[in-house]
Amino acid sequence: MNDMLAILWYYLEARYRRPFASRHDLEGWQARRFQRFACEVLVHSAFYREFVGKPLAQFPMADKTTMMDEFDRMNTRGLRRDELFALALRAEATRDFRPLAGDVAVGLSSGTSGRRGLFATSRSERQRYAGVALAKGLPRSLLHRQKIALLLRANNPLYETVKGSKRVTFAFFDLLSPFADLMKALAAFAPDVLIGPPQALRLVAEAVVRGEIPLAPQAIFAGAEVLEREDATAIEAAFGRRVDQIYQATEGFLGMSCRAGTLHLNEDAIIFERRYIDRESGRFMPVITDLWRSTQPIVRYRLDDVLIERREPCPCGSMLTPIERIEGRADDILFLPGITDQTLVPLMPDFVRDRLALAHDSIADYRVIQHGPTEIELLVEGRDREASCAAALEALSGAFDLVGVRRPRVTVGAAIPRDLGRKLRRVERRFPVPTLRER
Repeated sequence: MNDMLAILWYYLEARYRRPFASRHDLEGWQARRFQRFACEVLVHSAFYREFVGKPLAQFPMADKTTMMDEFDRMNTRGLRRDELFALALRAEATRDFRPLAGDVAVGLSSGTSGRRGLFATSRSERQRYAGVALAKGLPRSLLHRQKIALLLRANNPLYETVKGSKRVTFAFFDLLSPFADLMKALAAFAPDVLIGPPQALRLVAEAVVRGEIPLAPQAIFAGAEVLEREDATAIEAAFGRRVDQIYQATEGFLGMSCRAGTLHLNEDAIIFERRYIDRESGRFMPVITDLWRSTQPIVRYRLDDVLIERREPCPCGSMLTPIERIEGRADDILFLPGITDQTLVPLMPDFVRDRLALAHDSIADYRVIQHGPTEIELLVEGRDREASCAAALEALSGAFDLVGVRRPRVTVGAAIPRDLGRKLRRVERRFPVPTLRER
């Protein structure tokens, strides 16, 4: 079967399948699908073979370190980690992302948390990804011609699978290229669907507001970074339409906004176990098992993302878990000594972001970087730098007092560095803390 016929099959399957009637039905399907997946796929993995036949809960947990250390034994195709790493690094250096290892496409994670992750997808996996993503994301059906612009730090054949379609056209825009050139190329392409990291989308939105480029996409999706309220507001104001989200990581296609604008986890393809940080607020860190990914199985893989469950059901009626928001990574959580003792108290990044976003109307952007339990660096940009810095410092102090922690030493740094090649993190912790415990 050629690519487009396969993609069409997956598209129709995802777009028109009967929805799950209840959570019970969904979870029953997941359990049956996992046992089938284990018998058909995991038996070919030297790492997982001995666990086949057991319940999912008895499979070992994995993380990025495990995945990279055991890659050669985990994958089902006899692939070698070092060879694939070399292939992926050459692609990033040359900006030519076409070479494959057989039919396997290779990519690297951004390395935001330190060590870079490796992901490998076969041709059939790329076909499934393309079909499902189109079914969930296209504003109109495949009967209409649509152009999709991908603003990415690195391309991958995963995103090129749809090439050759007469109805859907993908175009990769390299965020590492000169921004003025990127803007000209984007304007010439005139996309119907615009996809990119929030910081890139905001720069595009600002160019549109200044009248530098004309763009009128019918749908906008933010991914790869946390979509913060101030960025969403600026992008939506520029284009006059809602910004939706794609929740995707090296480890898989994890979630997407529905027609009502709610982000839902893709539980029709992935099992999400939850490690709660705070059950009362619904904050949890996901442990994922992909029920379709066969070349590089993802089984009970711990993610460092912090998600917040949505309390009320979505108007769309889907049984897939709705998410209030993606708060960030575990290392976006600040930890400071409590007032009465030295026990480290967590300060959630959303709380910090909300305080600074409302601190002063002259604040254009900021970074809060924690280097140690009592050391924080603050970077602020604004129309009135002195007023912006003073307001930001006051907002931070208020946040510390409300949470009940000792005020750390806050130093005001130089200008914020601009680099579209790095993920935007406005709140970041750069020292290790003990693993967060479920509570």
